[in-house]
Amino acid sequence: MFAQRLKSGMRLVQSLTIILLLGSALLVMAQTDEPAPTDETVVELEVTRLPDTAAQIFTFEAEQAGNVRLNVTSDDGLTMALVLTDANGTFVAEAGDPQGTGVTVLETTLPSGGLYYVTVLPMDRTESLLDGTYFLTVEAIEAAETVETTAEATGTATVDVPATTVTVNGMQVTLTWDSTANLDLEVRDPVGGTVYFNSPVADFGATFGNNVNGACEALVAEGATEQVTWTPGGVPVGSYEILVYYQDECENNGPVDFTINAIVDGETLDSVEGTLLPQQIYVASFQLEEDGSARMSERSGVRGEEQLPASAAILVRNAEPIELGAQVTGTITNEQPYQSYTFNAPANTLVSITMNATSGSLDPYVALIDPTGNVVYFNDDAAPGVTDAALRNSLLAIAGNYTVVASRYALTIGGTEGDYVLTVSAGGTTPGAETTADATGAPQAEDVPASVTSLALPEGSIEVTLIWDTLADIQLLVRDPAGDAVYDDVPSIRSGGRLGADGNVNCTEPDTSPVSYIYWPTNITPRAGAYEIDVWFQNDCGDSAPVNFTLYVSVGGEPILTQRMDPSRPFLPNEHFISSFTIGADGTVTAGEGGIAGIESLDWQSEAANALPITVGDVVSGSISATNKFDLYAFDALAGDVVTISMNAAGGVNLDPKVYLIGPNGTVVAQNDDAVPGENRNSLISNFTLPEDGQYIIIATHYGDRYGVTSGAYNLSLD
Repeated sequence: MFAQRLKSGMRLVQSLTIILLLGSALLVMAQTDEPAPTDETVVELEVTRLPDTAAQIFTFEAEQAGNVRLNVTSDDGLTMALVLTDANGTFVAEAGDPQGTGVTVLETTLPSGGLYYVTVLPMDRTESLLDGTYFLTVEAIEAAETVETTAEATGTATVDVPATTVTVNGMQVTLTWDSTANLDLEVRDPVGGTVYFNSPVADFGATFGNNVNGACEALVAEGATEQVTWTPGGVPVGSYEILVYYQDECENNGPVDFTINAIVDGETLDSVEGTLLPQQIYVASFQLEEDGSARMSERSGVRGEEQLPASAAILVRNAEPIELGAQVTGTITNEQPYQSYTFNAPANTLVSITMNATSGSLDPYVALIDPTGNVVYFNDDAAPGVTDAALRNSLLAIAGNYTVVASRYALTIGGTEGDYVLTVSAGGTTPGAETTADATGAPQAEDVPASVTSLALPEGSIEVTLIWDTLADIQLLVRDPAGDAVYDDVPSIRSGGRLGADGNVNCTEPDTSPVSYIYWPTNITPRAGAYEIDVWFQNDCGDSAPVNFTLYVSVGGEPILTQRMDPSRPFLPNEHFISSFTIGADGTVTAGEGGIAGIESLDWQSEAANALPITVGDVVSGSISATNKFDLYAFDALAGDVVTISMNAAGGVNLDPKVYLIGPNGTVVAQNDDAVPGENRNSLISNFTLPEDGQYIIIATHYGDRYGVTSGAYNLSLD
């Protein structure tokens, strides 16, 4: 199909208006001198991209609903992303060019006629790739053939539509500072959307500009600026939380002064000025009303080490009674940033408390106060990447009335709001696996079901199969004895491991009978050693049903392991279920135990009294093995002390280090698995400010904690 190419001499083309008559295959480009309509189904525009423009915005108009293809191509090394929103700023679709091919294609269905906005922005923000030429194409296409199916009615679901207000000039939040330090800007909107350098687009036309001083490269000393913008159109009403992170000094900058400015539909709000030290986070927010008016909140400041949003006395006095095993609902707002609840428990009771957001942007935080008025446990994120809060299997040492505090990230200065469900349950065990066993209690493996064998997957000398029953994206990964891993992003490795099936990957065409399969071909003799299996709950893909999975492993055609998630507790998003098997030098295969990775799986408390002493400046050596899953080191420190802890694997071993730092109250205050995710498997807790006086314990372990199998010597340092 011929594409009419129209060139423009403008430095920044911001109003590409296309009349798209779907069905009649008529596209018209409107410019200063309006051309006559053409009979082509494609209109293409050549655009010059300049280094000082973070995003370029175009519009087109469709007379009716239908299907459209947008295409961006560049021969100048540009890797571009496309974001399509409607006239109200509501997100329609997006696409990118993650492989850096220079071609980005977005195909979608327009829900109705009307005006649409196309935002084109770079995926790679390195200085050398910010200028060049690209061609933007808009094309009417026919709908893909669909097959009608008949299904039973399953009830009616309703979705709350967020209140919005329409802006004529959009919105901008700008962070400025005069230093080569690496500061980062993030904004969270009232419906849970977030925009920052690693998540540069969100619904309602929100985009992030340049990541200035990122990774301490291409440093800007004066007028360093980061900005989040919303295109004209509809934006959510409510509280917008602004976060400023001091990531790195870069050139020993020390304290950095900064200014936050916000403009809402052309109206400038009160600016916010602050100062940050390295690793600190500043929190501010502004409120947008339905009439379009906005105001900057008076509540702002550095997120401190506070564990409670009010005094313990006030929280205990105003607490509502709740029974163990009960579930309550509540709401956190800027006007009411916390709620408290009380229950009575005997000594040595094991409780689990979860606080899950159900609406808005709420980022839950939960704390537990003991009968003496001290905070004994607190949590902000249930797991990395999961903003709900959870205290799992928490031991209550003394009898009496305990107070649960439900709040949000940054407590009273935070800006997230929304409804939540809080659950307090008694009892609990270390999350693990249900393993099939015979009458004697010995592990017994099963053959894969017929639904898998009917797929005619390639046979292998090693076969690892995962099945589950929801639309969720559950990643299967197998790491061989050399430390190489095969999974959906790395479909083959040197030892011969290959990915044969990847069910529901990236939520693309998900179904409720997914299968993932990794194998070593039958002509390859598996190498001896320990194989680690990682089952990762990556994304629920919009399906909130509990995930029930079964893991099958066979070696040499013989089933050797069958494991299922423990049905007594749910498998949560971003959790990792770790299992393993070992092939001996004589070919004997041994199945390992499986369970949820995390510090809860390590019985470190029973050995805490025997932790080896370590002082600042020390470098110690140790070894992680199948019979020694962790080592403990202890040191005394004062509140405000800054420490760096590194754990590095010795050369020639496959150890994947992981390190925890336990505070004086027995909870995890810092942890790290990979110093640089995807690049450096060693562990690093860098420049961490200790929250209180007392003894701290370092746990040196490996990925997978109790269930991991990587092993070898390591060096650990405390600075």
